[in-house]
Amino acid sequence: MLTEAEKQQRYRMDDYYEYAHQPVMLKIERRVCGCDYGASSWTTKSEADLMANLLGIGPGSRLLDVGSGAGWPGLYLSKTTGCDLTLVDLPAFGLKMAQQRQTKESSDVSVWLALAEGAALPFIDNSFDAVCHADLLCCLVDKKSVLQACQEVLRPSKSMVFSVISVPLGLSDSDYRRALEAGPEFVASDDSYLSLLEQTGWTVLEDMNVTQSFLQLTQNRLDTERSHQDELLLSTEPETVKRRIIDLERRRDALADGLLRRDLFVVKSDK
Repeated sequence: MLTEAEKQQRYRMDDYYEYAHQPVMLKIERRVCGCDYGASSWTTKSEADLMANLLGIGPGSRLLDVGSGAGWPGLYLSKTTGCDLTLVDLPAFGLKMAQQRQTKESSDVSVWLALAEGAALPFIDNSFDAVCHADLLCCLVDKKSVLQACQEVLRPSKSMVFSVISVPLGLSDSDYRRALEAGPEFVASDDSYLSLLEQTGWTVLEDMNVTQSFLQLTQNRLDTERSHQDELLLSTEPETVKRRIIDLERRRDALADGLLRRDLFVVKSDK
């Protein structure tokens, strides 16, 4: 059962995808991240290429992208590796954008879309050769159930790769409040991700701390949106543009002060 805060978040995500698909926003995304999907994650093209290598996917592989939004990085991974793809998310608007992108690009690979929660994946056990999600868990309350659901649908000895933003343990009360204000809406977690993965039966193969590159990416995004403010104001309310800049500044400062971190995990199921 979704909380009222989660329901409101879903509505805001639909608004975000519409905003992110404005031509100027796509231009900013291409310059900063190397992609133009109207993505809601912080995955760059180089990080997506790394994910493909870590997952070892190729023609004949079945990849599940959970919380896929408008299709980044799943559609890109499918296009570049030739794997079959399933995209899962709940904001319908993001999946609609992904479907339009897939139709426009067309390829020989199979792409399915499913409107579903990450904690209640509508697939039989052992359905996929690989699972990925990009900055998803930090936007959800029930992180543990999503990790469990992903394990159930992944075939034995196969891998999952995911990025996530988190709050380091041991912060003072004031720093913790700053971290929550600067991070994604549900960034808080009672347990570390290493602990959550252990609790849900995953073996961590690699834990890459990518906080410094995330800090640089945030600064690049801030600089680029500032340089395009006049263009943004032609299609967006001034308050929205102002709020975006403030949020990016807050996140940059929290990252620089060690109040947030971002990791890229490679994990394998213990089942």
